[in-house]
Amino acid sequence: MIYQDRLARARVLMQDKAVELMLLTHSTDLAYLTGITGHIWERLACLLLTKTQAFFIAPSFELGNLSAESAALLDCHGWKDGEDPFQIVKKLVGYLKVGAVGRTTPSWVLLDLMKHMPHCHWQSADGILTELRICKDQREFELLRQVQEKACNGLVKLMTHGICGMTEIEAFDLLKNYCAQEGVIVSGGIIGSGPNGALPHHHNSSRVIQTGDAVCVDFVGEEPGIGYQADTTRTFCVGGIPEGFEEVYDAVNRANQAAFEAAVPGTPCEEVDQAARKVIADAGYGQYFTHRVGHGLGLDVHEHPYMSAGNRDLIRPGYVFSIEPGIYLPGKYGVRIEDQVFITEKAPVRMTPTDGLMSHDLRICE
Repeated sequence: MIYQDRLARARVLMQDKAVELMLLTHSTDLAYLTGITGHIWERLACLLLTKTQAFFIAPSFELGNLSAESAALLDCHGWKDGEDPFQIVKKLVGYLKVGAVGRTTPSWVLLDLMKHMPHCHWQSADGILTELRICKDQREFELLRQVQEKACNGLVKLMTHGICGMTEIEAFDLLKNYCAQEGVIVSGGIIGSGPNGALPHHHNSSRVIQTGDAVCVDFVGEEPGIGYQADTTRTFCVGGIPEGFEEVYDAVNRANQAAFEAAVPGTPCEEVDQAARKVIADAGYGQYFTHRVGHGLGLDVHEHPYMSAGNRDLIRPGYVFSIEPGIYLPGKYGVRIEDQVFITEKAPVRMTPTDGLMSHDLRICE
């Protein structure tokens, strides 16, 4: 039922934008609308959504992988090696004149569509898909909160274990193991120790974590088969506190709270960024806050809405996004504190646990 409802909403938005056909290859957009997951390869697999039909074209040997729910939802058409699947597309929807494709659609797909449907005008489906996905429902909220809590449990285990004497790579491997114990597969992340923490997108290295280091831990992951993402950052010290660190940490912590308090329905997204940025600038570290304060989160780690300068879109109930201000002092350390928030009808609520070792208090670990 959930996918039927989403397809119905998609059709309404398509009609509003005078789009007759939406084509999606394997992507989180396809997963959102149909529950179908997978990767795009050299063989065509795609959804063709019109005002009355939902076709799914894929290699015949892949159709057996569809769930019963997805198979019942779609009119499926298989093809075999040696056949031209774009002829199936042409046969089913070749008469339509206005089509839209998702942003992850490969160029070879679009080029073949243009060849087989020369009278169709193709455009981006981003506007439709963003509007569909930007507001999360209660089920999505629960799934996001669940994976966030499990990921944070893995981080707490790492902090409790201690990482002094490990390399950044070893500490990250340990974090992945702890998260796996919680049912979360970590797909990427950063352990920036000492001066490496001043690089917001640091690549984990063989640097040994030492007493007196500040360590910034930022990682993403998901529960297998669920798809919704966790994104977590905490900064703590190992064995001691570097000079000047408490002042920097306090500024970032206050910036996090200021952004949280600004994130109410009806507020322009950019004002959340501005609220955090003002605190950090007033503390004298404005030039060292080098990225936007937040991004949306859902089936993708980065998606709409973005809490950044220039985004005047108004915050709406159902938005989910990160609040992650940071200060990065070259050659010294970096501090970032990240929470995921869900916007209710009246106010934001944090999905990231903020109790125990996940609180915003400055921590000294082993």
